[in-house]
Amino acid sequence: MAALRFSFVGDLHLDSRTPSSRLDDYAQATLSKLQLVLEGCQAHNSTHLFLSGDVFHRRAQSFDYLSKVIAAFRQFKQAGVQVHSIVGNHDIQHDRMDTLSSNPLGLLFEIGLIQRLSEEGLRLPFVFSSDINSRPQVLIRGVDYGKPLPARVAKTDLNLSFVVAHAFYDNALDSHAFSFEEVRASGHDYLLLGHDHAPYPPLLVGQTKVIRPGSLTRGTSHDYQLHRPIQIEHFQVSEPLLVALHRGRGFQTVQKRVDAPRTIGN
Repeated sequence: MAALRFSFVGDLHLDSRTPSSRLDDYAQATLSKLQLVLEGCQAHNSTHLFLSGDVFHRRAQSFDYLSKVIAAFRQFKQAGVQVHSIVGNHDIQHDRMDTLSSNPLGLLFEIGLIQRLSEEGLRLPFVFSSDINSRPQVLIRGVDYGKPLPARVAKTDLNLSFVVAHAFYDNALDSHAFSFEEVRASGHDYLLLGHDHAPYPPLLVGQTKVIRPGSLTRGTSHDYQLHRPIQIEHFQVSEPLLVALHRGRGFQTVQKRVDAPRTIGN
């Protein structure tokens, strides 16, 4: 049976400069991790990869490194994997969206190697029948840093609602965090979050499954950051309405129905 397959990874924090707390070649480490993400998408037969923003750690990148990053994302395109991203706080200056065009992520948007995921979203069919009007769909919407969590779109042809956002969950110290009440009231099926660099197990809030894989790379001196395994969330949507979540490289691969993770507030 045909199925829709796509993947999600957390903040990339690509950077040509090695943080002072690391002794390795950080630039090469990030490029190697991008290659592993591509291999993971290919192994899962994913046609789309969604990024949670903070694609780059800072605005200033060397020309040589940026050229290598462009070549890496060109490999995704050549492999038939369409890459989408939202905008994180590291992708802009002073929390101003009008600075995006002068940042590296803005360049990748402009040349078409990464597609910007908007709040309007992307509709993907997961039943490949000849009648396009009868195909059940997944709607995947994007929420940039600092933007509120939208409510679910009520459509009769919409079977699953995903949101990719750059925000903390239930963090009283962050004014842009999504609260328990907001998530529960939103009505989405899946909320895929970046911004938080630590990985968490799936969490069910009302009917919304919250997925937080943590950042792909980060330059702090915390042990869980320096020795972070690759974590890719692979999704497979098929009929009858079944979503299988696979946790990628660096972890034991597990396939399970993601309709009963740890629950709060039902």
